[in-house]
Amino acid sequence: MIRKADYKDLDGVLAAIQDAKDLFKSKNSLQWQDTDGYPNRKTMEKDVADGALYVSVIDGIIAAVCSLGRFGEPTYDRIYEGQWLNDCPYYVIHRLAVKKEFYGRGLAKAILDHLEGISLSEGIFDLRCDTAAENQPMNDLLIDRGYKKCGVIYLTRPDVLEKKRIAYHKTSH
Repeated sequence: MIRKADYKDLDGVLAAIQDAKDLFKSKNSLQWQDTDGYPNRKTMEKDVADGALYVSVIDGIIAAVCSLGRFGEPTYDRIYEGQWLNDCPYYVIHRLAVKKEFYGRGLAKAILDHLEGISLSEGIFDLRCDTAAENQPMNDLLIDRGYKKCGVIYLTRPDVLEKKRIAYHKTSH
């Protein structure tokens, strides 16, 4: 079951985020190793408040999480080494994580597909996303789901250890 997250889900959400952070660290990736702990409780509380955070729940456990940003993304205003597919209104996929005991079950694909369906139902036919170059599972997932690699963006948060991200865009026009 995939649904909007509530504040009561935050401990489970943060457990899934921590599993992703641990996996990135074990692969020598700097993604989500930021000095401010991003994504942290404050980040996820804001996602809940914005109605942006979704969870996949299996047997009462938060198995996967993902945010659907409906307010654009200022860091996407400038793209390097390429260009976005178009200038249409878009939603943003952020903070996709799966709890480690649920790896390999297709939950990342399922929650991504669910959020794409929400976007379409709200009349938004474009989605953008970014990830670290070394996050091969996410890069592969996005390509598999029809996202096009468009270039590079640079994160602007001061505590980010590696600011460069691969930028993706999917359009359903």
